[in-house]
Amino acid sequence: MNKRTRLAGLLSIIAFTGIITGCNDSEGATDDQQETKTPVEVAEVSFGSLSDENKVTGTIIPEKEVNAIAKAPGELTKVMVEKGDIVKRGDTLAQIDATDERNALEQNQSKLKQAQIGLENAIAGKQKAQKNLQQSKASLRQAEASLDEAKEKQQNNEDNIEMDIENAKTALDQAKKNKERMEALFDDGLISKKDFEDADKALKDAQNAYDKVKLNKEQATSDVALASLEASVDQAEIGVDLAKSSIREADIGVEKARSSVEQAQLSVDSAKEKLQDKTIKAPISGEISVVNNEQGEMASNQEPFATIVSMDTVKLEVQVSPAQLDVLKKGDSAEIAVAGIDKNVTGTIAYVASTSSDAGLFTVEAEIDNDDHSLRPGMVATLVTDEVLVDKSLLVPSNAVVQVEGKSVVFLAVDGEAVQKEVDIVRQGTESTAVKGDIEKGDQVVTSGQSLLEDGNSVKIMEED
Repeated sequence: MNKRTRLAGLLSIIAFTGIITGCNDSEGATDDQQETKTPVEVAEVSFGSLSDENKVTGTIIPEKEVNAIAKAPGELTKVMVEKGDIVKRGDTLAQIDATDERNALEQNQSKLKQAQIGLENAIAGKQKAQKNLQQSKASLRQAEASLDEAKEKQQNNEDNIEMDIENAKTALDQAKKNKERMEALFDDGLISKKDFEDADKALKDAQNAYDKVKLNKEQATSDVALASLEASVDQAEIGVDLAKSSIREADIGVEKARSSVEQAQLSVDSAKEKLQDKTIKAPISGEISVVNNEQGEMASNQEPFATIVSMDTVKLEVQVSPAQLDVLKKGDSAEIAVAGIDKNVTGTIAYVASTSSDAGLFTVEAEIDNDDHSLRPGMVATLVTDEVLVDKSLLVPSNAVVQVEGKSVVFLAVDGEAVQKEVDIVRQGTESTAVKGDIEKGDQVVTSGQSLLEDGNSVKIMEED
């Protein structure tokens, strides 16, 4: 209820009281015959927290304002945006002349291809060396097997020849004895000359056979027969060693070729990066607020080509006093009234400065969702918060408290009678006042007509319009 309404109600009550009094006088009624009832309005005493609105005005600012700067300078060959355009992060804003960068990329890609071919050849060479090693090892195994077989055969031959020598020696000894016996018989004339000559011939044959067998033994035990096979083994071992050496050299070649490929790939990557640097892209999603260059002009890597503001979320920035700072906590919700927009919006306290400015004020920022982009940077808005002045107290309408003989009192309407109660004011607000005193929650406290009352007056409760 505003002051004008309360004043009109009070004047009506006074007029109504005067009418009743005049009527009583005209009828000649005495005070003893009829008591005057003062018309009043009442409200219930409540219990709770006394709050008050805290309002601070500030300006809407973008959540982010980021400059799009070229990574490399050069002539702008194409500008793809203008002020007011909506862009997404990564969108191309402009193209800088990149003729040299494209040529460099093509050259490096050609070198990379050559290096890759070199690596493929090196790998093929290694595979060939590995195959040669396998073949050399197979040749070595074959030569070693042939040598082992020859040695075994030689041993078998030696064993057989020894037996032949023993047999030939036995036959020779027998032939010698037989000749000696036949010679004695021949000398005694007991046998013919032919028999003696046959015995002599048999001895010579036995001697020849014995000599032949011994010669065979010498030939069988000779290293000449095995020398060729051993030489083959040695040659095969050399072949294996050479094949292993070839593999080691091939490994070195592969590593060098792989290193060349890696270096060439780095050069290609660097060339691609330099080419990409000739494209100016949006660092964030938002609205283009400024474009500083046109097609044909030189773009700088020191000055911004364009400025982008993020509009999906905006901030209200306000400056508050130390007293107001107590009710503004990071993470709290806050009601925000924006000039030119009928409906209030809800924001979240995102930043509270820990130090004050030279003027002794603290910066507070509230984030506001702005999906429809209805809030624009530069708009004036007011941050509205509820400040709890008193917690858990008896509350009466502020206009119910009146001063009687220097004391704060309220009047309760009890069974048609005004009962005066002294109260202590804890905290006075615009609409309600926190008090202490001999009153209870639910009591009917007079809010209109109380200035005309005294303790014990009769009252008539009027209904509010």
